[in-house]
Amino acid sequence: MTKPAYHRPTTTLKMPIDAEPAAELRALQAAGIPVDERGRPKSGFLHMRTTQDYRHHIFRWFANGGPTGGFSLSQVECDEQDTSPASVLGHPGPRE
Repeated sequence: MTKPAYHRPTTTLKMPIDAEPAAELRALQAAGIPVDERGRPKSGFLHMRTTQDYRHHIFRWFANGGPTGGFSLSQVECDEQDTSPASVLGHPGPRE
């Protein structure tokens, strides 16, 4: 049996959970993560999770594919209803 492959992220960024989506987007770009104006990765794989204490978002960018072998949000047809940076970055949108 072969060992599973583990990939280390190229860049990891930790942001406070109450940061504005536009600030998160600027921070991702400043960290060298290639994201477009909607927060979608232009290359590689971008993963976001929330810490257990719900105080921070952890962004991990894998330059060469990552855990999905190259599948990224930029390769998916997105629903055009909510294209704000907040919705793309995983924040809940406004409630109706």
